Amino acid sequence: MNKTEPIITGVPVVEITGRIARNPELKTLSDGRKLMRLLIRTEKTIYRKGIRIVMNRWYMVMINPDWCLLMEFKNHKNAELSVVGWIRKKNYVDKSGVMRYVTEVEASEVMVVLRE
Repeated sequence: MNKTEPIITGVPVVEITGRIARNPELKTLSDGRKLMRLLIRTEKTIYRKGIRIVMNRWYMVMINPDWCLLMEFKNHKNAELSVVGWIRKKNYVDKSGVMRYVTEVEASEVMVVLRE
């Protein structure tokens, strides 16, 4: 084993390829950094007893500020993306006092998928 390669254990890394479900939300934070949120939909088709079933999954993706400038101009609803990132879990108490749990993907790589 090469000692220069870091060994990462226990980091939940995901790779998602899907379509943008709604137009991206771009926010500029008070310190000037940008943050972009995307809702990505993946689709899987299966057949059970001859019946076609389409299963959709939805993922909230947070885009690294380095990627925001590219994403502002290149992507809109229904564009296809491939995202690699880490799972980030957080929780908060909403206005009615109920504890809410959120799982997001923090993107480290974003690629636009071009189909012919």
